[in-house]
Parts: sequence; structure tokens; C-alpha cells
Amino acid sequence: MLNLSHFQPVKIAAKIVKQASLLFVLIGVSQSAFAVKTEAQAAEEAKAKHGGKVVEVKKLDDKFKIKLLQNDGRVVLVTIAM
Repeated sequence: MLNLSHFQPVKIAAKIVKQASLLFVLIGVSQSAFAVKTEAQAAEEAKAKHGGKVVEVKKLDDKFKIKLLQNDGRVVLVTIAM
């Protein structure tokens, strides 16, 4: 097999894949010890667990989707069950 790791584009692509993988780890379903009933409660819980600034909160059928902007510019999506 041909080793292409000495090429800069391959190293950059590998770094992007690694960072994307970390983001997907952060995206998940958060289970709360208490029932979340409002968008404000969902936003507060997401911010407490993941930090950053709440950008958007959407209420879906049985969950809330919260978009957080991290200090380093990453956007983290958090799902919290109702």
C-alpha cells in the first residue's frame, strides 16, 4: 500500500476528519434528572453541560434541539428529551 502521509493535503484531511469526529461525539441526547418543560429550561441545561452561547432552541415533538456557539467558534448541537 502506498503511504501518502508525507503529503500536506492528506495530513490536513486527516485533521479535519478527527475534528469532525469529535463534533459528532458532542452531538447526542442529553438525559436530565428532572423533566424539561420549557425552551428556557432546555437552553439552561444545555449551556450548563456544554458551555458556550445559546444560539437557537427548537421544540420538536418530544425533545428540544439547542444550538450552542462555543468560544472557539465551533457550533454544538444538543438534543434534550422532554
